[in-house]
Order: sequence, then structure tokens, then C-alpha cells
Amino acid sequence: MKFFIYSFLFTIIFLFTSCNNEQTIGNSEVFLSGKAQTSNLRIFADSIGNPNEFASLDTLQLFRPYLFDVNNNKVVINNSGTEEAKFLVASTENPSNNYTLGSYGKGPGEYLNPIGAEISNDGSIYVIDSQLRRLDKWSQSGELIESKLFDSYAPHRMTFIENLNELYIFTPSEDRLFHRYDSNYNHLTSFQNASDSLGFVLKNVYLSGDIDSDHNHIYYAGYGNHFLKKYSSNGKLLFSRVMIEEITPPSLVSEVVDGNGEMLKISDDFKAAARTIDLYQNKIFVLYLGNDFDLIGRTIDVYDSDTGDYMYSLKISNKYRRALNFDIDSQGVIYSLEYDANMNYKLFTYNLRVQ
Repeated sequence: MKFFIYSFLFTIIFLFTSCNNEQTIGNSEVFLSGKAQTSNLRIFADSIGNPNEFASLDTLQLFRPYLFDVNNNKVVINNSGTEEAKFLVASTENPSNNYTLGSYGKGPGEYLNPIGAEISNDGSIYVIDSQLRRLDKWSQSGELIESKLFDSYAPHRMTFIENLNELYIFTPSEDRLFHRYDSNYNHLTSFQNASDSLGFVLKNVYLSGDIDSDHNHIYYAGYGNHFLKKYSSNGKLLFSRVMIEEITPPSLVSEVVDGNGEMLKISDDFKAAARTIDLYQNKIFVLYLGNDFDLIGRTIDVYDSDTGDYMYSLKISNKYRRALNFDIDSQGVIYSLEYDANMNYKLFTYNLRVQ
């Protein structure tokens, strides 16, 4: 009797789900052309030294700071406090050479929501503001050189390919995600990572994330998803992987619209995965921001930049602190912006030993 009841219930459930308009399409490989990492366990490697305190940022009157870039013996940190949209440029060699640039406002050199900053190899500092849709260029001594308005989209992150002297802007709210510019800010190309027929779902997939570059490639790590991607400088997708996680990657679903065709959409069960991405010696370093509370802000996952394969993980910070983000300089020193339970921010350095 019990067997009959269970069989009947199973048949009802099967018929109901079969008639449902929405069904899961295998896995995200259909849309992403990538495969999930096979390992669910991190391999922790002792590859960094003990932390050294570089700066206590609360003493610098920076409210909710954000570390953007370390290059050319400089560290760029944004002060995100209300009406305090300025940047601290800290010297890695001599604190007396520290200075600030920018202020709150809408004019050139003023910011409402500065969301990206990069230091080029010649010492110039580039700042983008997503609300003002503007890119400013500062000299290495802190003088405003040029301002560039973006009329069609709101920039989110940027990166340089120095040997090509090109700038790439990431705009997750647009169908065309990456925008390529030459050194004079002339727009060269724009590209996305799905066919035009799927363009309308991109803003749902790439809600946010971080990008970085090496000599010829662009790398993307998703904050609102688990995707790790690599592109050529002209926009060709070279690999699409799912970062190591303990949660299922987002699924792709199909929904029939008025019987006239099929509309694709992404399921809404996204979980955060990565906060910051950086490159060093042919490896991709990603700050973990997943569902394991003990590892959030205390783990950097390392991937092979040629294949996207997971390699090992590094432990940073400690049980009293978490890292908000980090950057690696040309000498292999990790600059990690960390905070405690009282939201006191300090910048620590770690000497990285790449395996």
C-alpha cells in the first residue's frame, strides 16, 4: 500500500514538473562554455610571511577606505565617507611623500562615487567615477591633467595593458561589458562574453566583479557569481571557469514566451564569490567571499592564468581581522586592507612566496 502511495505521489510530482514552463538546462556550461572546478576542498599552502603593519588608516582620517592599486612605489586608497570622496596616495618608501587628491563634488577632480583607480607605470593616476561617468588623469605629483566623460555608460572598474598602452573599462550594467581605449582615450572596441541573442541577460549575470590584466590579456572574477574568465586584448574569450566553491554554480533556465520562441534567463540564487582579483607571475589571486564564514576575507585562492585551474589557497589576516581587498606589487608584496570588529582599518603587507 505504501509503495502504491509513494508511486502515485512521484507520478503527480513528475507530471507537474514536466508541465512547468521553466526548466533547468543541464548546467551553466550551456551558457558559459566552462566547467566547474572538481575539488571542493582548498589546499592551503604556507606561501606568505607574517603580516607587517604598513599604515593604520583610522589615524589618517579615512572613513571606510578602499585599496585600489599599488604600483610605482605608491598605494592609492579611496576615502568613501560622505562628502569625503578623496584619495590618499601613500608612498611605500617615505611616508612624508604622502598626499591626497580629489574632493567631493561634480567638477573635474571632484567625485560623487569614485569606484576605480589605477596607477600606470609612469606614475600617472587614473580615477573613474560611476555616478559622474567620468575618467580623470592625475600626474604622479597630484596635479589634474585631463578629464574624460563617458556619455553612454557608467564605468565600474578599469585596468591597463601597459605594453599596448591601452585602457579597459568594465561596465556591468551594459550589454557591452568591456570597452577598450587607446592612450588618448579614443574608443577602439567594445565586447561582451555571450552572443548578441543573450545580451539582455548579461546585466543579470555580471552584477559586479573585478578585472585585471597582464601583457596581452584581461581577467575577470565575479563578485555576484562564481565565474573566472580570461580574454585576449581584442575580446576573444579564452577560458570560462567556475571558481572553487562549496555552493552550486548559478543555473541557466529556459522559459517559453507566448509559444513564439524561447527566452533565456539566469536563476536568481546568486551567491557572492570573489571580492578582488590580482595577477602575479602567471597566477591569478582571488580574495574569497563565499559562504564559508570563517574563510571570508581570510583566504586568497590561487589559479593558473593559462588554464584557470585552481592550484592552492593562502591564509591571510587572522581571527580578529578580515581583508576587504588587496593588491600585489611588482616585488611580490601583498598589500592587504583589513578591518576589525570595531571597523578600524589597517593596511598590512605580506611577503609572497609563489610556488
